[in-house]
Amino acid sequence: MLFLLVGARAGYAVDPAHLTRLLNTGSCQACDLRGANLENANLAGANLRGAALEGAYLRRANLDRANLTGANLQGANLEAAQMERANLTDAELRGVYLRQALMPGAVLPNGDLAGVNLEEADLTNANLAGVNLRGAYLRQANLAGANLQRADFEGSNLEGSNLTRAHLGGAFLDHAYLRGIIFCNTVMPDNRISNRNCE
Repeated sequence: MLFLLVGARAGYAVDPAHLTRLLNTGSCQACDLRGANLENANLAGANLRGAALEGAYLRRANLDRANLTGANLQGANLEAAQMERANLTDAELRGVYLRQALMPGAVLPNGDLAGVNLEEADLTNANLAGVNLRGAYLRQANLAGANLQRADFEGSNLEGSNLTRAHLGGAFLDHAYLRGIIFCNTVMPDNRISNRNCE
């Protein structure tokens, strides 16, 4: 089915019946998928509301438009996963790995992404309002058009990130590393518009 199932990652015991249900139906609400190896899996549009996905290996998985509301993704590997317009409202995201994740239009308001690796992630037009990004690694991330109102970037690394048309109203940028950021038609924390880097 687009990927080779090799069982659960060390330290986890995925429920085989739940995994089979997900793969056969594309829906598995509140399922136990902890540590599941779903690398390259096609889960576009999947209903994973409230699912336990701690430590799951979802590298390069297709989760476009997936419903992950309230899912527990703590410690999951989502490197280079496709998550366009995925709904991550109220999802548990501590320790998740999102380097190069493709998340345009994703919805995760008020989420906790403190310390998360989002290097080179595509978050264009994503809803990140009120998100905790303290200490997050966002080097070269694309945040163009993203809703970042009231987001907390304290101590985060935003080097070279693209904030064109992003809305940073009320956001916290204390001690953030801002070298090489692109500001163009960007709403700043004080609601002023910055066109500093428009070509």
